Amino acid sequence: MGDKLRLWVGTAAAVVALLVLVGAAGPLNNPVDLNSVAQDICADNANGPCLQNEAASSTNPTVIPNKTDPDTGIGSAGADQLSLIAGGVEAVRATSGNVTMASNACFLAHNSVTDVDQTGNGAQATVDFDTEIFDQGGDFAADAFTAPVTGRYLLTATVQILSMTTAADGATLRIVTSNRTYRGNRFDLGGDFPPVLGLTMSAVADMDAADTATVTVAVTGEASDLIVDIEGSASSELFTSFSGCLVS
Repeated sequence: MGDKLRLWVGTAAAVVALLVLVGAAGPLNNPVDLNSVAQDICADNANGPCLQNEAASSTNPTVIPNKTDPDTGIGSAGADQLSLIAGGVEAVRATSGNVTMASNACFLAHNSVTDVDQTGNGAQATVDFDTEIFDQGGDFAADAFTAPVTGRYLLTATVQILSMTTAADGATLRIVTSNRTYRGNRFDLGGDFPPVLGLTMSAVADMDAADTATVTVAVTGEASDLIVDIEGSASSELFTSFSGCLVS
């Protein structure tokens, strides 16, 4: 491992030295100024790379792959922290042993108030999630998550229902996306339902950009759809919640 590390360090030092020497000889533009700071080192190619002579930050890259796009490249959020920046936004941060993606789509919302008379005779009630705990990217609104990019999303839902009578004979939880519907828990108890029932499910969903995901719950067997409640709570104990993250 030590020999490999020395090889990498030696190679990097040689590349930097070569850039400086070649830049002084002419093939690199030295100085070239991207942001009103002298002594940037840039390749002659119109879309070539550039090293900016200014302070790096989590939103200001100083290693630029394409000098026509100066807000995309590699910067630093601080000591021992490497930032991968796109469009002036930190997309990935690498520290010693950890990688975080603060801009990656990820959300958690819950229902803070019990919604009464939502289902009972087969109606698929869209579950209300009126309180966001976090929403990286701002992609959750009006009880629905909207995928910002095409990818695979891990979606998880938990719903607690109340007020079933002995007439209730079935309950089903679903995550509904633009591409398909995922059916989770289904209980067929034939009149032996408890008054309170918790349902939970998860799915890795393929979603295209701008696709949506919602949660529905349906109870069957009651005399009408104005029987069963969806429980909410304003406390830190979440009874009914919906979460998701982009995973690939």
